[in-house]
Amino acid sequence: MVLIASYAQGENIPEGAKPGDWSSEAYFVLGYAENSPDRPISIPSPDGTRSAVIREYNLNIIMNHPNSKPSPAVYLYGLAEVGWASDSSALFLTRSDGGGVGSWFVRVILMNDSKFREIDITRQASKNFHSHVSECHEEQPNVIALAWVEGSRKILLVAESPNHSSCPDMGNIAGYLVEVPSGEILKRYDKKVLKTKFSHYFGPRLNSKYMDD
Repeated sequence: MVLIASYAQGENIPEGAKPGDWSSEAYFVLGYAENSPDRPISIPSPDGTRSAVIREYNLNIIMNHPNSKPSPAVYLYGLAEVGWASDSSALFLTRSDGGGVGSWFVRVILMNDSKFREIDITRQASKNFHSHVSECHEEQPNVIALAWVEGSRKILLVAESPNHSSCPDMGNIAGYLVEVPSGEILKRYDKKVLKTKFSHYFGPRLNSKYMDD
């Protein structure tokens, strides 16, 4: 049984953000020049102790107390989704390197007091999908973060064969429950199980692609 600690976005959407496109547990943000230093997007953690702040193309984690130092900047490439863990100690970023049809990938920022660490927790899932699920061996899969599990201890990922003509199974997906921070695969879910168990965490993009299959 997978217990997902939900941090539902509800109606309190920060100015400049939108509900997640891939994941209903995330905020969709644009990293672009109109997010000026004077009008940043600020997404608070569930406990209110820190915020993810997007200025132009950069994201920083800022502690909500005087004299705190921000985290090192993370470049957003343009399109990104941001999702806090319910215990406020980690944040996932799902980003594209080329707009809506670009390659999507995930990074996690772990926080301990005022220390920050950016990690890739997708390597094992991406390799497994590429080798054992997808028929698209010329390209790496898209990987997106769907939801945090048990606070920030685990994360549910979705791997997808790119929607490119070079991929015989374009759009094929599988779910992966992985441990944080190791990225160890705990469970793999095929498309049918992923839709049955976790479709309530699908954002509009996943819903439009897969719920009518």
